[in-house]
Amino acid sequence: MKLRPFSRAAALMGIAAFGLSGCAYFNPMQTHHFYQPAEGALINFTPEGASKPVGVRNLLAVKDANGVKVTGALVNQSSQDYTVDLNFVEGVSGSASINVPAGETIMLGGDGAEAVQVTTSKKPGDNLFVDVTVGNETQRLTVQLLDESLEYLAPEK
Repeated sequence: MKLRPFSRAAALMGIAAFGLSGCAYFNPMQTHHFYQPAEGALINFTPEGASKPVGVRNLLAVKDANGVKVTGALVNQSSQDYTVDLNFVEGVSGSASINVPAGETIMLGGDGAEAVQVTTSKKPGDNLFVDVTVGNETQRLTVQLLDESLEYLAPEK
């Protein structure tokens, strides 16, 4: 039995569509994954009993004439309230304990809470280490110390 030109074209289009649709199967959408798009650091926790993560997003440490300010966002996507503890270690002193209500985002250095002031003798370009605790889990996060030489990190005039 001979295939007609129309049938042959339809069969080739079906094979091509099947072959090309594999891209989404083998390469999951990257927008569904947390990643660090810029200088800020991030970390995620899924506390016991929580179905969605609690995390730190875009944590930045900026040194100015008054010391070092740490800004960022604390995100609670779960259905219960959590406290996020930030404890700076290894040559840096400072800490904060912030309650993050269920489904809320708290901006450190924004409307939600003040920026965390830390003291250190480290210079811009060095790394700061912070132990982040949510529930009974602690993870260490590395945050690069920046300065105001970048225009978007300088205070508003």
